[in-house]
Amino acid sequence: MKERIIEATKRVIIKKGYQGLKVSDIAEEAKIGKGTVYLYFRSKEELLAELVDSFFAEANGFIEQAKNTIGNGLDKLRKFIELDLAFFEKNKELFSILGQDIASLSKIFAKEWNTVILGKYLQITDSIAALIKICQKEKLIGKIEPREGTFVLTAIIHAYAALRIHGLTDQPLPKQTDKILQIFLNGVGK
Repeated sequence: MKERIIEATKRVIIKKGYQGLKVSDIAEEAKIGKGTVYLYFRSKEELLAELVDSFFAEANGFIEQAKNTIGNGLDKLRKFIELDLAFFEKNKELFSILGQDIASLSKIFAKEWNTVILGKYLQITDSIAALIKICQKEKLIGKIEPREGTFVLTAIIHAYAALRIHGLTDQPLPKQTDKILQIFLNGVGK
């Protein structure tokens, strides 16, 4: 039921933005009673925190999938890029709306939750850094501190995602996988 509520929340945010988000609209979209939403989430803010948490869980899932990809380190890194781009492609409308409401969203989360989000983000960067370490061990990329390489790679991915999210390109993001990998490799050296 939580997943159903979260998915309904995504659809309502796309339709009305975060500022226009009402629990009654979420309940209607999920085809459940408003009270049912409150059985799972005490507030709209808690629901949004769970939405953010679901993004991290999904990211951890596709990083694991990339790690388990058959092939060398670059094959694993390529798979990560492809899956990350697919994630942004799938959620582009939602991220576009949330990006417009970013000032409001930053005020919602208490300092403690911001610390939790940062911790989860750093766990993900450590997982991506592990993929970079595999490439280095196999001598497929040059020497760069792996976490620094992770930030460079994710910055490139996010730049392409931003172009798509803001409607500056109609090119589906997963089609950019090889281009992004090549930019990264040219930047860190082979």
